[in-house]
Amino acid sequence: CLSRGLGDVYKRQVALVYQRDDHFQAQINYRGKAFTVTVGDELPNIGTVENIDSKQVTIKTGSGSKSYPAPGYEPST
Repeated sequence: CLSRGLGDVYKRQVALVYQRDDHFQAQINYRGKAFTVTVGDELPNIGTVENIDSKQVTIKTGSGSKSYPAPGYEPST
């Protein structure tokens, strides 16, 4: 049985993180849609992208900041 928090991670998956010029961008898959984002972008019904680096994407939501791992940096279980 997955907890709500863990289930949330599986709904929002970072598919790809890449460096473009002098900043990172990411592709986030959320409920069947792919979003290409950079810092400052707002995702409808999710929140605002606070940070992207080679290891994670951080999104500020209504309930605080949440980090989602980049591929290859999945949290250990």
